[in-house]
Amino acid sequence: MASPWITVLADVVEHSRPVAYTVGSVFALQRLLRMVMEWQVHRQELDERRHQAEKADRSEIDQILRRHLRAEQALGSLAGRPTLPEDLDEAAEALTKLGPVLAAEMVDPDDRRAALD
Repeated sequence: MASPWITVLADVVEHSRPVAYTVGSVFALQRLLRMVMEWQVHRQELDERRHQAEKADRSEIDQILRRHLRAEQALGSLAGRPTLPEDLDEAAEALTKLGPVLAAEMVDPDDRRAALD
C-alpha cells in the first residue's frame, strides 16, 4: 500500500494541472504585455527626441545659411560678381525642405573633384 502523502500529492497534481497552466499563461501574458508597453514608451520617446532634434537642426541650418549667404554676398559685391538674392528666408526654407544631411565628405582643395564645383 502507498503512503497517504503520495496518494494526496498525486491527486493534487492530477487535478491542479489546469490551474498551473492557467497561472503560467497569465504570468507569460503579463510579461508580454509589459514588454509591449515598454516598447511603446521607448518608441514614443524616440519620436519626441527626433522631433526636437529636427527643430534644433532647422534653426541651426537657418543660422549657418544666413551667415554663409551674407559672407558670400559681401565677397561677391567686393569682387564685382553678382550678389546673392536678398531673400534669405526663402533660401533657408528651401534648404530645410531638402531634408536632413545623411552623409558628408571632405574634399581637399587640390583634389580634382573640388574643381567640379
